[in-house]
Amino acid sequence: MTNQDMEQIRELLIGEFSKETKDRLDRLEAHIEEIQDENLKNIKNLSKSLTNKLNQVHKMSQNSHQNLEDLINRKIKEQKQLTSEEFQDINNQLDIQKDFTNESLNILKKSIKSNIKTLREDIINRSVSKESLSTIFLDYSLRLKDSNVEDELINEIADER
Repeated sequence: MTNQDMEQIRELLIGEFSKETKDRLDRLEAHIEEIQDENLKNIKNLSKSLTNKLNQVHKMSQNSHQNLEDLINRKIKEQKQLTSEEFQDINNQLDIQKDFTNESLNILKKSIKSNIKTLREDIINRSVSKESLSTIFLDYSLRLKDSNVEDELINEIADER
């Protein structure tokens, strides 16, 4: 074998090696492209799935928010109704108290008027006018003129005053 033969064998071997390497590289590139395509497809599916999950979470969040808002509004309305009911109850109690107070005042007025009337009648029945008192005193004095009882009567009248 000559150098030239060796060179041809070497070139054949290098060509064969290059061809096999190129075939391997082509197969690897094709396999990498398949993997990349599959990964891209998986990423798109994962992205769609995540988007759907996010939309579901968003809808659930909106529903939860709406439910919470509805609950708060119901509680506020209940509180307003409760407050309104309590207010009405307080008004009713105030009306009852007002009626009771008015009745009590009317009874008290009647009692005071009756007591004043009775007191006035007692004063009138017990009192004696100045003229009648003078007449009584004069009569009494004339009857007792010559007795020592006159001094006692004057003392009694002074004690009564």
